[in-house]
Amino acid sequence: KPEAGIDQATRKVDWKNKAELRALENLAKQQPVAPTKLVIQIMWILIQYPQLGKQLNVEQQVLIENIAQQRSERAKVVVCHLLQLCKDIPEDINFAAFQNTLMNSALAKDYEALIKKVFESEFSLEEATTHLSGALNKLHIEATKKEMLEIAEKVEKNIAKPEDLARYRDLGLKLR
Repeated sequence: KPEAGIDQATRKVDWKNKAELRALENLAKQQPVAPTKLVIQIMWILIQYPQLGKQLNVEQQVLIENIAQQRSERAKVVVCHLLQLCKDIPEDINFAAFQNTLMNSALAKDYEALIKKVFESEFSLEEATTHLSGALNKLHIEATKKEMLEIAEKVEKNIAKPEDLARYRDLGLKLR
């Protein structure tokens, strides 16, 4: 029966289309991947303007370290090292002197690729400050959304505590 063969082929195509639709639906339901590329951009900025690293507060440093860890353990090691160097260097250090410090460190190979990228996208201090502020804001928003999602999952599982609900409300207000 030729029609049965066509029918079978049609069913295979229909099934394939439905499978692709299900895959797209599942993809749409997933949370966005953490903006780990922002960590690289932050590192480029801090390599070019290490004095901006001195201005980071503890919360911002932890945020950067956590996102770096989502990228890889190695990224976290490099970020932690870079943040510490930024804190330790003199306020008036220039790019060349800081580059020399990086290239003489134990992580020189990691910094080499980052420094090359700095030369491709040099920013003025004002632009770097704006980019850093924007990147930190994005990281903060992502971290807030992630925490809210974790609390929502507790609520769904009926294991949320009253303080979880209060925290959820506070986080929601911060996002506005």
